[in-house]
Parts: sequence; C-alpha cells; structure tokens
Amino acid sequence: MTVLTDHKRTIDITIREWNEETSSYGPDWSADFFEVGGLKNLGDGIYEVADVQYCIDQANDMVAGDGDYADAGPQPNQTVLVDEPVRADGQE
Repeated sequence: MTVLTDHKRTIDITIREWNEETSSYGPDWSADFFEVGGLKNLGDGIYEVADVQYCIDQANDMVAGDGDYADAGPQPNQTVLVDEPVRADGQE
C-alpha cells in the first residue's frame, strides 16, 4: 500500500498482479510504480503528489494499456485498488 496526498485528498493505493499458477495476488508494487523515492515523504509513509486523481488515472491507464502505456498493451492480471480513508472529522 502506498499512501499519496495532494493535501485535498489522501488515498491508500495498491497495485498487485494476479498469479494464475498460485491463484493469488503477488506483492504490492505501487511504491515502485509511483517511484516514491523521488517524492516528498511527509512522515508516517505518506507521500506528497501534485494530484491524487492523476496518480489513480495513471495506474488505471497502465492496467488498460491506454495513454502513456499504450505501447505495453493491456495488463489484465494487474489490479489497482484505491481506498480513500475517512478522516477523523468524518469527511472522506
């Protein structure tokens, strides 16, 4: 799970590959996809990005083989899961 924020939204996002041989998901590789080593770490494993929705769209484009990922084609065994936790004030 990678936690990304643009200070308007904060999400937990995972990208995992379904393994047909083991009938299970592999490890989460979202940190690699978003290259978190180059992002500002705000502490507690929360990384600052310019636009959370853009990050979600890029991950979904990778799975669909759209946009910047058209040359790679669809990646149907990849799954993107996004959770937008409820904040302490009850807002999403």
